[in-house]
Amino acid sequence: MSTTQVLLAFSVTILTIVLAVIGIYVALVLKEIRESVKKLPTILDNVIREQTYLDNILETAQKTTSQVSQAADFFTQNVVEPIGGIVSLVKTVRNFFPQKGNRTKTKEDSHE
Repeated sequence: MSTTQVLLAFSVTILTIVLAVIGIYVALVLKEIRESVKKLPTILDNVIREQTYLDNILETAQKTTSQVSQAADFFTQNVVEPIGGIVSLVKTVRNFFPQKGNRTKTKEDSHE
């Protein structure tokens, strides 16, 4: 056997070993991908369940916010505005009567 034939046989053997190792590695990667794909429906079911849970929480928060807003509007219309009307009525009535005593001295009073 000549040196060229020995070198060629050695190269073919090395390439065969390298390709076999690469083939085994590809097989292992494909096996992991298959296992991951098998787990995918379970993961998606969990995601859908969590999304439904979060939707319920957000819907409850929206309803609560709406109810608080309605309560604030009710309070404003039925408590604050009538009290404001009463206060303005009292101020109007007070202006019709002269103030007696308990008056604090101002700068204008000291100039008179």
